[in-house]
Amino acid sequence: MLALQQSGDALDSPKKAAMLRAKSMLEQLEAVRDGLLSGQLSPARLQQLVGLLDQQREMIDDPELSSVLDEIDLRARVELAKLEVSGLI
Repeated sequence: MLALQQSGDALDSPKKAAMLRAKSMLEQLEAVRDGLLSGQLSPARLQQLVGLLDQQREMIDDPELSSVLDEIDLRARVELAKLEVSGLI
């Protein structure tokens, strides 16, 4: 019985890791959204998001999800560029 439970945990491990990565990504996106809405978006937060996207991209093989990540990445980089032009970076 214990061996079956352990093998089940091993099989769920990649799924659990993917869920943790997704949760982390959503938390970052929520923080960026809140910063945009409040007008207090920090460049560090955007750079964190871009770094996280770069890390996640390596693990994604779904073309639709990859496309969504590309759009988020582009928007984050545009916001960083706007902050840089305005002299806030």
